[in-house]
Amino acid sequence: MNFQSFSSLFSTRYLGRFIWPCFAVSLAATQSLSAGSAKALNIQIVVDNDFALFSGSSAGVNTLLYQNNDIWNSQGLLESIADAPATDNVYYLLAMGGGSPEEAFGTIGTFNLTTALGVKVSNNLAGSLSGYNLGAVTDGSYTPSLGDVQAAFSTITFSAPPAPGCSTVCNNFPGLSNGKSFLFDGGTAVLFAIPYGGSPAAVPGPLPILGVLSAFQMSRRIRRRIRRIDG
Repeated sequence: MNFQSFSSLFSTRYLGRFIWPCFAVSLAATQSLSAGSAKALNIQIVVDNDFALFSGSSAGVNTLLYQNNDIWNSQGLLESIADAPATDNVYYLLAMGGGSPEEAFGTIGTFNLTTALGVKVSNNLAGSLSGYNLGAVTDGSYTPSLGDVQAAFSTITFSAPPAPGCSTVCNNFPGLSNGKSFLFDGGTAVLFAIPYGGSPAAVPGPLPILGVLSAFQMSRRIRRRIRRIDG
């Protein structure tokens, strides 16, 4: 974490940006929505130091939803972005650290990262990200490639995240973190998987329907035989 003094944080976040409180919408998000998005997704995320938000399924990462470009103490504003395609049902938060114990917390739509059910976290995939640079990660300017994340997916493993804690960054955003954040190792990049929907319902195939019709026809033949015998 590239820690700055509290006075600098206060002047940057609360004085310099006072006229744009937590309802600001980024230009990039506005452009994304105006391009024909069917619905919007509201996010408020803070990661020490950098992050990107993707969507996909249990089989892999499919779509880049949001690319952060801010240092950690300028993150956390409400962003309205284009939501994931209807075929996706997992949000993937790529959290990237700049060098010392790192933190991640916030909300994605109605889901809170530290309290959502079924959240998993991957092992370190920094080595799979082209040009992963701690300096760029620290100032929030590193841009991961969707292709790199997709290629790395088959090589990483997921497990339950550690119990939420709260360190320096979490304590600076009490309203958003509620005193809880996921801590991860310094200088690493991890994927948090947040499931938000089930698979589409299976559509009955023709075989069960044919089976019902066959049974119905058989019962008719049996009834006819019984009538002939009784007659």
